[in-house]
Amino acid sequence: MRLLVCSGRHFADADLVEGELDRLHDQTPISVIIHGGIPGLGVPVENWARRHNIRLVRYPSNFSLGKRGDFERDDFMLEDSRPAMVLAFSGGTRTTRLLARAAEAGVRLALAACHTPTQTCSDRHAELVSA
Repeated sequence: MRLLVCSGRHFADADLVEGELDRLHDQTPISVIIHGGIPGLGVPVENWARRHNIRLVRYPSNFSLGKRGDFERDDFMLEDSRPAMVLAFSGGTRTTRLLARAAEAGVRLALAACHTPTQTCSDRHAELVSA
């Protein structure tokens, strides 16, 4: 399965990332992991993928575009990478927007459990995943 993972810029929970990737990989083997290069998510995703010999595709933001760079990267990443599923960790408006775009494109959505008081999973994230 081609899996795109996303989160908010301030997300940082390597144990949660590894647990969710293990769970998904046990259910449906992951062949490629795609992410946007945000350090709190990208580092544990890449470490996990290397340990499991899974291909990685990183789509870094184009900071020369300012704030618009993240949105353009997300749109391009979703269109170009053709994921079978998007796994979302806690995030904000940009994460919700990426989930909405993926849902519109018919991509399966999964929302990672958020288990600490500082991590909030938006109600909108949950709405999109359950739709």
